[in-house]
Amino acid sequence: MTRISQVEDRGAVVAWSPIYSHADVIALGTKDSGGVGFDDYGGELELCDMKITCPEGSQPTPQVIGSIKTTTRFSSLGW
Repeated sequence: MTRISQVEDRGAVVAWSPIYSHADVIALGTKDSGGVGFDDYGGELELCDMKITCPEGSQPTPQVIGSIKTTTRFSSLGW
């Protein structure tokens, strides 16, 4: 299997954007605190541009384009 792209250091549930003009965007809802600390019991919702429609031969790095903290962690995610 070929890896399209990878987001480092995330334990998350994923949902791809259903919008054709933003097909490179995914939503990530964190499932764990990621080693942040004992006081962190919430989660985070992030939107990432995976840049998979960039020209062939390039290896673009995924970019976080938005995020928000939540009071709970995610077990599933729907766009």
